[in-house]
Amino acid sequence: MRYFIVLLSILLCGFQQIQAYWPFNQKKSIYEYKSIENVKTKPLSPKLSPVIFVPGYGGNQIDAKLHKTSTPSVYCSKDSDWFNLWLNLEQIVPLVVNCWVDNIKLYYDNITRTTHNTPGVETRVPGWGDPEVVHWIDPSHNMNGAYFIDIGNLLISRGYDSKKNIRGAPYDFRKAPNENRQYFIDLKELVEA
Repeated sequence: MRYFIVLLSILLCGFQQIQAYWPFNQKKSIYEYKSIENVKTKPLSPKLSPVIFVPGYGGNQIDAKLHKTSTPSVYCSKDSDWFNLWLNLEQIVPLVVNCWVDNIKLYYDNITRTTHNTPGVETRVPGWGDPEVVHWIDPSHNMNGAYFIDIGNLLISRGYDSKKNIRGAPYDFRKAPNENRQYFIDLKELVEA
């Protein structure tokens, strides 16, 4: 019992010293977000290197056009012109979320090892080269759909020009790299332009 009490007191004393170095107890984070208003601009060189935003998974818009013969619910549309599929917050609500899932999902073909859309759904990635589609994933500019907008605004405050030396390289993030071969060709051309 005596050894247990000694061991417990050593652990408790050591824990208080370790707590000072525990990163989650810090009142002020070293990664504190700074708003664009607090950023001081520095003199820039006359030639700014171009910036290309390559989004991560789910980081750009996807449009869809419907010509379906059937739908999973009476609330779902069978025919439509081009509309925003990702990220459209109006479609991710309880009554119509099944419609959205049916429109955005992919089917895998074991023979060709590729994917395809639901029959009757045509998709496209809008805005090649335009940073707007990666600045805002939701085209209505809802803050829940903000992605690269803060970085873009910071670069603009430093002298960059949107669509001139800030570019966006959106792609169909639902598909594997072997299905996005044209994307890599286009990205190479965008970098070299």
